[in-house]
Amino acid sequence: MNFMIMSMEAVVLLIGMSTAFAVSILVIKFLTSYIKRHDFKLFGWYRIILGMIVLIYFIVK
Repeated sequence: MNFMIMSMEAVVLLIGMSTAFAVSILVIKFLTSYIKRHDFKLFGWYRIILGMIVLIYFIVK
């Protein structure tokens, strides 16, 4: 099996990886600053509500 990446595909792949890296750094900075100022109550309620929605979806389906 011969696999080759064309130059344009390599550029698109590099742009995608760079964008994902930059966004992940920004999100990590945001979340660490958020955690310093707030607690996990909102996150806990979000997970509980999302879990209930998913359970209801699969029970009804």
